[in-house]
Amino acid sequence: MYINKLKLKAFGKFHNKELELRPGINLIYGQNEAGKTTIKEFILGMLYGIEKSRGLAARLDNYEIRKPLSGGGYAGSCTLFKSGKEYLVERNFERSDKKLSLFSTATGREINTGENGLVDVLFHVEKNKYLDTLCIGQQGADTSKDLASGINNYMINMSSAQTTDVDYASAINYLKQEKKKYNTKSLDEQLNKMAEDIHICKNADIALVNVKYRLDKLDEEYNKKAKELESDEDFELDELENETNKIISNNIVSIVAVAIVAIILIMILIAIAPLSEVIKIVLVVVAVILVIVTLAVCFVVRARLRERQIERSIMVKKVKSEEKNSAVSFAKEYAFKIAELKSEEMKILEQKSELEDRLREYEDISKKRELCLIEIQAIEEAMSTIKILSENIYDDFGKSFNANVSHIVSHMTNGRYSEVLLDEQLHISVRKGDTFIGIEFLSKGTMEQIYFAVRLAAAKLLGTDCMPIIVDDIFGAYDELRLKRTLEYLETVDTQQVILFTSDTHMGEMLDHLNKDYNYIEL
Repeated sequence: MYINKLKLKAFGKFHNKELELRPGINLIYGQNEAGKTTIKEFILGMLYGIEKSRGLAARLDNYEIRKPLSGGGYAGSCTLFKSGKEYLVERNFERSDKKLSLFSTATGREINTGENGLVDVLFHVEKNKYLDTLCIGQQGADTSKDLASGINNYMINMSSAQTTDVDYASAINYLKQEKKKYNTKSLDEQLNKMAEDIHICKNADIALVNVKYRLDKLDEEYNKKAKELESDEDFELDELENETNKIISNNIVSIVAVAIVAIILIMILIAIAPLSEVIKIVLVVVAVILVIVTLAVCFVVRARLRERQIERSIMVKKVKSEEKNSAVSFAKEYAFKIAELKSEEMKILEQKSELEDRLREYEDISKKRELCLIEIQAIEEAMSTIKILSENIYDDFGKSFNANVSHIVSHMTNGRYSEVLLDEQLHISVRKGDTFIGIEFLSKGTMEQIYFAVRLAAAKLLGTDCMPIIVDDIFGAYDELRLKRTLEYLETVDTQQVILFTSDTHMGEMLDHLNKDYNYIEL
């Protein structure tokens, strides 16, 4: 695929700016601030669009930087050639009216681009892969971690499935995201916070049994006291009555007995003793008096005992009244204690119910944590398996990739560095004599060449070599020989178009010296 025509309707400093490109080498010359990088960003914008960042980053993002300085519609167009067919691409970059249109110039009909724009329709190369391979900005040809991931992913796919449809890098990322979902830290924190509640819950049953025991003892004490008060009154009164009757009966019997004995003695005396009639009459009178006195004494004794009975009854009733008052106080105290214990029991039951819910929640969280640990272990084992697979596969595919990079570097450096080694993380070392040294020990120009070679080799491996090679002024550190060798190699690569941006007039002179056919554009 190559770009034929660019039209910057309104983009950065340019307004209705048109550029004609062609297959092969295109040299776009301009002094600093002439707009070379703006043209490069316009090409990327036409191919992939320009997204606006969010937050504070939006103030300095590429969307804001490339806004038209003169105002007007933030838009442009270009024509592309792919497999002998020409296409017209039109884009409106305005956030409020963002739009992509793709037309077949042969039929004039618009082609549906879908959600992924031109990627799904024309070139099937994602932007990050393009930036890591054939599109090189002024920051230099250094590669990113994404390129290493992309290469490893490709190697794994091709080795295991013989297809690039399966994205193992995405699988790794997916597993990492899934692992984050099963983070047990929050679950551990919840369990620790609930531990005290669980301890209280386990002691709630003991507290409840204690309360019930105290209630039973209180009921037992109350019932015993009530029975004592109920039976004591009747028993005391009956006992007093019996005691009085007994005393009265004993006293009267004694008095009567004494009187009878006295009367009998008097009668005997009258009967047998030779007494005068007067004396006999006196004795009879004495006997009568004795009877009368006996009867009187009996009545007096009985009255006295009745008074004592009444006094003792009053005293007993008074004591009973006091006991009843005490019983009332006891009943009130009992009711108060009962209410307290019932309230305590209710609180314990409510607490126990709540804590039982917490206990069930604790058990649920514990089970969830166990499942999380199982899932984490499974994910880690899957990631480990893929990592081992990647390392093993790189040993096979890496040899071919290293050989391709070495070939390009050897050509660019005129054979000075003929062997380059890259590990699975794209850490680079080169042979120097009998040993390998890290790329960080080489000159800046050599480092740039090696990084450039890595990008070209990766493009062929990852299938981005169908895209134009875009180089934005990165050859400043190259000496004349290495620049010459690099330009010679660019003419041999299996790509349809090379777009070189430069502020160095020497670049055009070098191409002329090499007698290379190229398209020259001056900004």
